[in-house]
Amino acid sequence: MTHIYNPTLQAGLTSSSTVQTTISPITGEPIIERPLLGSLAEVDAKLAAADEAYRSWRKVPLEERIRIVTAAVDLLVSEKAALGAEITTQMGRPVRYGGGEIGGFEERARWLIANAEKALADESVDEGRPEGLKRVIRRAPVGVCLLVGAWNFPYLIQINALLPALLAGNTVILKPSPQTPISSERIAHALVQAGLPANVCQVLHLTPDQMDHVVAHPTTKFVSFTGSVDNGKRVDATAAAAGTFKSVGLELGGKDAAYVREGEWRQTIQGRAGPGARAEAVRGCEADLV
Repeated sequence: MTHIYNPTLQAGLTSSSTVQTTISPITGEPIIERPLLGSLAEVDAKLAAADEAYRSWRKVPLEERIRIVTAAVDLLVSEKAALGAEITTQMGRPVRYGGGEIGGFEERARWLIANAEKALADESVDEGRPEGLKRVIRRAPVGVCLLVGAWNFPYLIQINALLPALLAGNTVILKPSPQTPISSERIAHALVQAGLPANVCQVLHLTPDQMDHVVAHPTTKFVSFTGSVDNGKRVDATAAAAGTFKSVGLELGGKDAAYVREGEWRQTIQGRAGPGARAEAVRGCEADLV
């Protein structure tokens, strides 16, 4: 694991893998291949491009950022059926449920967009104080954000961190799960079609060592990770050891909790807990109290 970022040492290291392969859970056959960056120097170049794009993106008015991400959401939602089918192909969800995630993606995205202006507005903290000073809490962008998604809800999970980051004026590196690599590519393509400037949102397919490098890199100011407890600990430890006090958000685990009251087990199992336990290979993110 790369804990401390050393630009001289790291730049010469090469990846032991050159291709990322997605295996179909339906057929057991390879279905998608994506090239991996050959050296950490190439990774550094991608981060430098994101940092350069941040210098101008942060100055774009919020109204224009809202316009761009809204147009991107519209484009993605218009492809609901195709995106749902792609999800099934990559991670095996029954076809009839594929469109449901895109519907949830849209609902969540519209809410984030509708609340962006209020959430990012300056907040006065001087009400009722006698000093006569004007003090405000101002939400400012931090720079390059690494967003690592999971395979079970690739669109829903990514949108949670992606839209707030972009709307606040940050640039983003999307690192999708190897099981669902197309989701991030579709999102980034829609954003570019909607007018997002180059390198504001990039997709990187990374080896574990390359991801350590990005997490520890001083250009990376925030990391959002959704996945297993073990990998979350790895991300947290790598970020902490980098010595740059970067922020990390972790959503970890893979087990749902369910409490079923005596006498109601049949309705509960048939209605929600049963399908919830079977869906996503028991990797749903919810707790049912019935």
